[in-house]
Amino acid sequence: MNMLGGKHSRGTPKGIQGSVQFALVMVVLVMVLGGFGIWGIFRSWRFQVEHQLRLNRCVGKAAHRLRDTLVDLESSNQRMRELRVSIAAAMGEFPAAVPPLKIALQGVAKVQDMRLWAWKAHQGQWLLTWGCGNIRDRPLPLPSLKHYRSPPDILGPPPLEWPGLMPKTFFIQVSYKNRHSAAHVQIEPSGKGGFYETITGHQKWKASWTSPQSPARSSFP
Repeated sequence: MNMLGGKHSRGTPKGIQGSVQFALVMVVLVMVLGGFGIWGIFRSWRFQVEHQLRLNRCVGKAAHRLRDTLVDLESSNQRMRELRVSIAAAMGEFPAAVPPLKIALQGVAKVQDMRLWAWKAHQGQWLLTWGCGNIRDRPLPLPSLKHYRSPPDILGPPPLEWPGLMPKTFFIQVSYKNRHSAAHVQIEPSGKGGFYETITGHQKWKASWTSPQSPARSSFP
């Protein structure tokens, strides 16, 4: 009995040591698995942040470009009106000033046409590159600028016109999986904040972030 008791007492520490080692292994295993889980969460979060920043830069740049195009077209239209008034006045009193004024008027008209063609080219590039360059991006088509010019009259080419009432808001949006970025370019009274803001007369075109639209509601003027 004493011999059996002695063997049992010598085996007990080994059993306890084995249990402790097993518990430590389980703790380490749980920590490793938890670490991988946390790493996966942070990795997924980092990718989402990167894609959101990418979409925001892309949409902001497109809104900036549209805003600049609209501002340039409006300011050049005003310049054309002023030149046409000057040409009409010069026809009676300063005929020699008419030819250079008409050349200036035609130059402004050509610049306007180039701006419109540049925007149309950007619309095509936008669709070919899926908006922001990722094949999984889902962009809405960029707004179309429907400006047109009537035939020239005795004064020269007239300013650009818009058929009917010109929209006060243009919408831009790109989505990537569950990430969205949207901005609108709109006319608002001067004195309100916003990025890419330029005053044109008593009103201004302003680009700012906005809530994304669902596919069913998405529309462009």
